[in-house]
Amino acid sequence: VSCNAALASNPSETSAHHGLGMLLITRGAIDPGLEHARKARELDPMSPVLQATEAGYLVHAGRLDAARIRLDRALDLA
Repeated sequence: VSCNAALASNPSETSAHHGLGMLLITRGAIDPGLEHARKARELDPMSPVLQATEAGYLVHAGRLDAARIRLDRALDLA
């Protein structure tokens, strides 16, 4: 099942947002990828993995202040 199909049936599917964000980022669609990473994090705010993943994407996008916030949160949770 694709991420889009999973999200069509359940828009709150954290792993689908996470996977689609990763796919979009690797294809150069930075803003849509960041949006899905943010959504995944919001759905599971206690996940250090999702916090750190979003931080990495934010670094890639040159948004270092936002990345630091996410990384600090990931470290707090871990």
